[in-house]
Amino acid sequence: MKLKDYDGAILADAVGLGKTWSALAVIKYYEYEGYQPILLCPKKLAKNWERYRKTMNSIFENDQLDYIIRYHTDLQDNRIETNHTGGLTLEHLQSDKPKLLVIDESHNLRNSKSGRYKYLLE
Repeated sequence: MKLKDYDGAILADAVGLGKTWSALAVIKYYEYEGYQPILLCPKKLAKNWERYRKTMNSIFENDQLDYIIRYHTDLQDNRIETNHTGGLTLEHLQSDKPKLLVIDESHNLRNSKSGRYKYLLE
């Protein structure tokens, strides 16, 4: 799996070709492997992702997808320490449990001079 070989991967494709489904499959795989999946997305897309979580009567209810959703804007001004969308705090990030970080619309974080980008790297 390229994600393991390179310790990360980028999935880029045209609109409507299944990037979300692919990401959900990767999330489930890593859940089985003992990872805590964390999804970063723009606030306007959070509802799209929430509907697949186990607590939201998901169409994937049997899969029990359990991931934390946070916003891109949480990567600034210590906002990660607030608990507004699913339980992720700075303390949680620093735990020993391995994490899988999935970033939707990652082009929003491509500016290496932005505060969000720097916080993500830290």
